Amino acid sequence: MSYRNFTNEAEEGPDPSTSCVSAPAPSITPSITPSSTPSITPYPTFTKASLKSPVSDTNSPARRQDSLQVALGLVKRKEVVYIGSALTSLVLISVALFYLSQGGTQAGAPVLATTTAAPSQALGPPVLLYSEASFKYYKVPVVPGVRLIEGRVADTCDNHSMRAVCSGPSSCKYSNTSRCMVTPLSTNCNNPMFSLSKILCSGQKPRNCAAFEGVFSYMKSWYGGECGSVGTDWCANGDDYQSGSTQAGPGHELEEVETYYAYCAKQI
Repeated sequence: MSYRNFTNEAEEGPDPSTSCVSAPAPSITPSITPSSTPSITPYPTFTKASLKSPVSDTNSPARRQDSLQVALGLVKRKEVVYIGSALTSLVLISVALFYLSQGGTQAGAPVLATTTAAPSQALGPPVLLYSEASFKYYKVPVVPGVRLIEGRVADTCDNHSMRAVCSGPSSCKYSNTSRCMVTPLSTNCNNPMFSLSKILCSGQKPRNCAAFEGVFSYMKSWYGGECGSVGTDWCANGDDYQSGSTQAGPGHELEEVETYYAYCAKQI
């Protein structure tokens, strides 16, 4: 067996002509120029003033200009409202003055019903309607200005030393014996004065009997006041009529002043 002496070969060194190791490369030292150092920009410095929002800056010229325009707009609106109110007031005052200058009425305007009273009207004496064995029946003029509400007939009769005639007996719902008197003619509770009109006018109702024109009878707790015979109305609501006037119900006027009467009786 043959052994190769690697030691000797190493010691002999490689053949320069056949060596695969290249010559050592020259050393390159980079050159650094001081002028090539990068520049660094410092961070900005923030202050309280720089952080303030421009929107909330009420002292800025733009903000003050906006506020001034808004204020001027409000003032103009108020001026328009004031001017409109003043013009409306002037128109209303002018209409009122014109209305007063025309005597309180205008053409085409509704005229309220007025009552023409006759305070100087002389009242005639009581008028005898009928006489029987124990009673005399009268129609007594009612004082001008008196409205024929409940009790006014009884008051008128009392003032002439008479009593109002009850339409029915004491059991009648319209009778009150402290204010009216039950007589032989108090026979028809629901139809005041009918018992006497049948005698005087051949069975006719009070509205068809001239003797009972404008006569009112006492009625207790009736919704219309006293019951009267006015024109063709029987029972006419006494609440709507005032003696000595042209008033003949709501919205209606008589051509002449009329005197109304109370239906009274006197015991003989």
